[in-house]
Amino acid sequence: MGSETRRPLRRGRRSRISPLEVLDSTRWMTPRDRNICIDLRRHHVLTVHQLTELHFPTARKARERLLELTQRGVLLRFRPQRNSGSAPYHYVLGELGAHIVAGHFGLDVRRVIAGLEEEDWPLAHSAKLPHLLDTHDFFIALIKGCREAPGYRLTVGGRRAAANANGATTATTH
Repeated sequence: MGSETRRPLRRGRRSRISPLEVLDSTRWMTPRDRNICIDLRRHHVLTVHQLTELHFPTARKARERLLELTQRGVLLRFRPQRNSGSAPYHYVLGELGAHIVAGHFGLDVRRVIAGLEEEDWPLAHSAKLPHLLDTHDFFIALIKGCREAPGYRLTVGGRRAAANANGATTATTH
């Protein structure tokens, strides 16, 4: 168990990510890494199992890459306390991940980091965490089902998806 897993997610820290680190990330960042950051921006927190389902062919590849992204500051990880056994790692965006997301969407990085401090990082100690993860499991099952069933795709997009499916479903044939 690495030391980053025992350290609490802190609020109000001054950014330690330099402009050179952000620039250097363009050298090693993959499209999959960027998609992981985007998913964490949208969903706030995902477990190692959920990220594996969404982005990796094997659990081993997921663990290896997620560890590297954590070590580089793209992600932060934690394990919620349990009465027995150990919880899987849970991932949220780190400071470098906030810079990547801000650049991708054209957002102010200070606002993205402030949002992480206010909403995402406190999830490590939130009673809402189990419900949030259960909701993610449902949508990941939908995504997986649409990937495996020929002729189906998942449409995402707020009002457009609701208008296309009359608010009933987001899975449509094409």
